[in-house]
Amino acid sequence: WISDGCSADLPGADAEWAALRKIACPTLLILSCRTEIEPETASRMAAEMAYCQVVTIPNTRHYLQGENLPGLVSAVRSFLQA
Repeated sequence: WISDGCSADLPGADAEWAALRKIACPTLLILSCRTEIEPETASRMAAEMAYCQVVTIPNTRHYLQGENLPGLVSAVRSFLQA
């Protein structure tokens, strides 16, 4: 995920999980619908943070703002207005 793009079990991952636990502000975890991040990893990432909302942007791979800008803007607006 942070180290290699998607694996939560690599050496050094413990430090990355610990870093997520330090995030105390509201956080929006934005995923593409064809992400390489495993669903279990995304769920754990969200669970490690004090307040995290996960959203998946439809019809996207990696370049979310170029592939579905309206969907991305809508997700961010909803998060900021909550």
